[in-house]
Amino acid sequence: MRVEAVNQSNGTLLAERVKVRPTESAEQDEVEFRGTVSATSCPGSITVARSDGQSVIVDLTASTEIEDGGTCAGLAGQHVKVEGTTQSDGSVSARHIEVEDSGEIEHEGDGGDSSGTPDA
Repeated sequence: MRVEAVNQSNGTLLAERVKVRPTESAEQDEVEFRGTVSATSCPGSITVARSDGQSVIVDLTASTEIEDGGTCAGLAGQHVKVEGTTQSDGSVSARHIEVEDSGEIEHEGDGGDSSGTPDA
């Protein structure tokens, strides 16, 4: 954190500018994962079942970008890539959600699979 301040006549400091720099721990909270949307609680959240069997609650905010103008309800049953920040309760606050088609799922090569996605 960086603070620019001026001395006051009473001996105190008055902050004119405060700049907070992210810490390493804040950077570690950034996550990206893939899975299938197993439940929706629109407009506030979705539940994503990952290929490792773990279900993650993904919080949607006014700043969450759902690619191609998608909606919360439209995510049901879709295979998605989620980018966001881990919250203290284990949920993820989504920054970006991308619906992946079967070609993207098969060619990503990062451990994502097509579980829950019908064969074409």
